[in-house]
Amino acid sequence: MKLLKYTRIIIFFVVLVLLILHLFNFIVVDNTTILLIVLLLVVPLSGSLKKIKFGEFEAEIGSKEVEKIESKVKELPEDEISIPYEINETVEQIYSFLEDDRILALAKIRIELEKILFKILFTKKEESDKKISLSSALRRLVDIDLIDKRYVSPIKDVISVCNRAIHGEEIDKKTAETIVDIGIDLLKKLHKDFYKLISEPAESEAISSKERDEYSDSKYYVITVVPLVDGPHLNKYIFNQEELDQFLDGYNEFAEFLVEIKKIKSSS
Repeated sequence: MKLLKYTRIIIFFVVLVLLILHLFNFIVVDNTTILLIVLLLVVPLSGSLKKIKFGEFEAEIGSKEVEKIESKVKELPEDEISIPYEINETVEQIYSFLEDDRILALAKIRIELEKILFKILFTKKEESDKKISLSSALRRLVDIDLIDKRYVSPIKDVISVCNRAIHGEEIDKKTAETIVDIGIDLLKKLHKDFYKLISEPAESEAISSKERDEYSDSKYYVITVVPLVDGPHLNKYIFNQEELDQFLDGYNEFAEFLVEIKKIKSSS
């Protein structure tokens, strides 16, 4: 950004010198005068331009484009599932980046959107070893009903804006903040979909009231692994149902992973 700023200043003074030389007949008099005057007026303002247009081509990161993306996101289905714990840290990190460097925040949005989309796709084991583009992944996700097709357009739009900003296209702070908000909204929705997908049971069967009470009154043998680089080990616990619920409620905060839960006996 600093290089771009100084480049504009240099161009401004070069054009000014050329114009002076032209006015004092040190260069050939022709139609360049008008062009030089236009350049002289436009260059100082170029930093505030958000729209570039050449013939039929037009590139813009502005409020109208953002409003269109926002309207698409509002059409996406809402889910009553709470936001998974792991997304909170990511959201905090993105907003932290936004305070110091909006381009870095937009880059993080793009990375996290791609990451969660591929996580959803890779819940199907046959897809996990294939290297495919994001566009192909989105098509595949829709084809196998893992995401709503209404996700495709706003996701592509947000990633496109992020890519354009990363590669140097002008985007003001307010517009970047709005895109970040939209991107985080998409991330939350996709994480909810992922959580819902992985939490669906592989099988379900009816049980009697007696069996229900037995499970409720039982104790459980729980094994976890603490994956330390030096000295990894197993932890073994015995919990009743209430203790097990409390243990699992804060489980994301533990530096260990669950490998087995087994009912061992009834407390009666």
